[in-house]
Amino acid sequence: KARAGNDGAALSLASLEQPNRSTQVVEQLTQLILNGELKSKELLPPERDLAAQLGVSRNVVREAIKILQSRGLLTIRHGVGTVVNGVSSEPLQQVFTHALHG
Repeated sequence: KARAGNDGAALSLASLEQPNRSTQVVEQLTQLILNGELKSKELLPPERDLAAQLGVSRNVVREAIKILQSRGLLTIRHGVGTVVNGVSSEPLQQVFTHALHG
């Protein structure tokens, strides 16, 4: 069952035209991976450093990393850091599918 707002009225949501900051970070990191600037098995810089370089909050970087992990482009290894996965056909297919629908 679809839920309405707290007062029972349907929610009025505005369409999102500009990509949010985490989406922009996802796009930028994806390009670096696809272009080979970030290589397979390479560690990403720490969250704090990425956030400073990109001019965004650590939460934005964290969200982008989670998205890229779900797409198979990154792996988070606790105690190690965030590792770039080798580009295989499945993550690439997901990236292109997402780009076509986005």
